[in-house]
Amino acid sequence: MRFLVIYAHPVEGSFQSALHRCAVDTLIAAGHEVDDCDLYAENFQPVLTAGERRAYHSPTPDTASVVREIERLRRAEGLVFVFPTWWFGMPAILKGYIDRVWVPGVAFELRNGRTMPLLRHVRRFGVVTTYGSPWWLNKFVTRDPNRHALMHGLRYLVSRQARTLWLALYGMDSRTASSRSTAASPAVLGIELLPFERAEPVERGAQPDDLADDDDRGGRNTGRDSCDLVERRHQHRLGGGRCSADDGHRLIGAAATGK
Repeated sequence: MRFLVIYAHPVEGSFQSALHRCAVDTLIAAGHEVDDCDLYAENFQPVLTAGERRAYHSPTPDTASVVREIERLRRAEGLVFVFPTWWFGMPAILKGYIDRVWVPGVAFELRNGRTMPLLRHVRRFGVVTTYGSPWWLNKFVTRDPNRHALMHGLRYLVSRQARTLWLALYGMDSRTASSRSTAASPAVLGIELLPFERAEPVERGAQPDDLADDDDRGGRNTGRDSCDLVERRHQHRLGGGRCSADDGHRLIGAAATGK
């Protein structure tokens, strides 16, 4: 399968760069073709121009300066976003990439006011991200706008049968170097990515709403289910086995310095 990995972090040697390298290496080791799109290293220009905005909803959007990025997106069968969550959202360069590349005629089209997906060839849709703040703040206070934008927004533009993965590492600002090293290792991240990229498509007609967490529907989380707070959506969609409490603490307990 051909994967496009979209990576957004400016610092080489950061914790996020370790997650990025682990994700790419895991996919390559599984025999996939990987197009590694490092937005900062490629000096992607995220600012939507006035001309691009004026032509946005026209029959011929202005995509002359992002032709290469559009071709890469159209070739992809799987997408994996790797980035830090800053101020409850994605880095500006990644937001600009979506604004300028995922345009009408490429990612979707409008028909009688309705959004119709155009990325049906994408059969895997994954996100690997980090949060400085703890999971409870994002879950219960801010309601995690980043997660909703990706898993209930962009995800609608790919195949309805696409397998999905949301892998979030919370509480980065208060974690140790040793737990950071563990979370970025193939033993942890690779275990989560492999079922995602190897899984068979889900049954026809499954909707993104199927991804809703059990606790979003009124269920309860317990201390021993700490891994579920990160991975329940992944397991529900992919049919993976439950992880142990130790696995959950390793995933949630990734550290802050150099992220």
